[in-house]
Amino acid sequence: KLALFYDWLFFNPERDNIMNIEPAILVMYHSMRPHPAITATLLDFLCRIMPNFCKNLAAQVKQGIYTSLRQILEKRVLASLSPLFDNPKLDKELRSMIREQFAEFCSPSVDGKVEDPVPLPAGAMILDGNHNSVMNCEGEAQFSEDEDD
Repeated sequence: KLALFYDWLFFNPERDNIMNIEPAILVMYHSMRPHPAITATLLDFLCRIMPNFCKNLAAQVKQGIYTSLRQILEKRVLASLSPLFDNPKLDKELRSMIREQFAEFCSPSVDGKVEDPVPLPAGAMILDGNHNSVMNCEGEAQFSEDEDD
């Protein structure tokens, strides 16, 4: 887990590359549906690493992780962190820890309750940030030379 997130800990967009932090967020995102336990353990690790990696550097580690998440959103690696951070399939304790550690990246709560994100159809993928464009990924891949004229 540390190998996957190590570049996040002191990430600086002026000297580091988005490609260094992209694999971890994509593993979490693409594991949500088929392997939710992987996403949950990685999110748990991310929450716990900030105060525990090095007590003297806790503020810098938190800043690095927050900077990583901001870059992920700015560079549109993911359109939103809501599917990860506000996922109703996560255990209640983990969701609470995520809201505590990453409040600025979580959806606002209504009357103390987090709104559940709108579920997508199985096999669907968000193409843009406003959930209006959805592509079905269930079918067979089709390449241009295989298309009918």
